[in-house]
Amino acid sequence: IMSPGKSPARCRIGSMLLAGVLLQAQALAATVPDLYAAQVPMSTSGSAGLDEAFSQALAAVLVKLTGQRGLPADPAVRETIGKAAPLVSQYQVADGGSLRVQFDRQALRRRMDAARLPVWADERPQTLVVLVDPAAAPEALVSDEQLVLETAASRGLPVAMLRPPAGTAEDPLQSGENEAA
Repeated sequence: IMSPGKSPARCRIGSMLLAGVLLQAQALAATVPDLYAAQVPMSTSGSAGLDEAFSQALAAVLVKLTGQRGLPADPAVRETIGKAAPLVSQYQVADGGSLRVQFDRQALRRRMDAARLPVWADERPQTLVVLVDPAAAPEALVSDEQLVLETAASRGLPVAMLRPPAGTAEDPLQSGENEAA
């Protein structure tokens, strides 16, 4: 790309830097597994319980695919997407009486396209989370970390956790500021 007043060499360097940044951004993307699957509790047995579990699983998958938590409650969306059962490709009872449901990717995407719903890509930027609370017990941080990981998984967000070294009482992101004071 040439700009008036810039040399061709300078434009090439700028283009190479831009390409490098774009390639680096691609390298930080993570493919999210199980976007079209969800594990939900199954409250009752029989076909009514199965249909309810399928509906809950579809709601969870729609949140992962679109990032919109309120979407499954929208009556217009529910009408356009239709019943969950015809979209199920397989299911199995998991430990604790929950049900793992896998949806047919292509059939669900066709219905989402018909409803004009936005769909996030399978590759998403990985988010770095740092949990620091010097006053918290280590067990509390583990509990908080588990909550972050579960919430991120329910939203289809890849997360990397950074743990401060054991015995560190300072926030690692603020340590430089504390030394300057």
